[in-house]
Amino acid sequence: MRKEIIAIIVLLCSTAAISCEDDIPHLDTITGKWRYVKAYDPITGHHLVPANEQSMVEYRKDKTSIVYDYSGIETARSNYDITDSKITISGRNLNGELWNNESSYWFKDDTLVIRADGGFEYIDNYWIRTK
Repeated sequence: MRKEIIAIIVLLCSTAAISCEDDIPHLDTITGKWRYVKAYDPITGHHLVPANEQSMVEYRKDKTSIVYDYSGIETARSNYDITDSKITISGRNLNGELWNNESSYWFKDDTLVIRADGGFEYIDNYWIRTK
């Protein structure tokens, strides 16, 4: 009897753990590599990003975010968390200080748009999928 109860508890915990992965909205949609190609701000409008400034970011399923420069060299790693409308990038500085940056995001056709919001002003950053 006791073994059966333990087996049922293990089964329930396994089911709960597996179903939690499905509760992360847009994880499959955002997973992959993205190239920064355009910015928009309401004052000056749309600006294409020059090729030598087109950084890339990779969002992995393990919730790791890796930033690359335009030539593909890794420049930073952090963690991310995602909801249906917000993405939070977080990490630790070399001095041990924790930081996080929360931004609104959405998809426009096959483009990822992340809004850098400064309160009175904002910039929408446009990313296209490369992988």
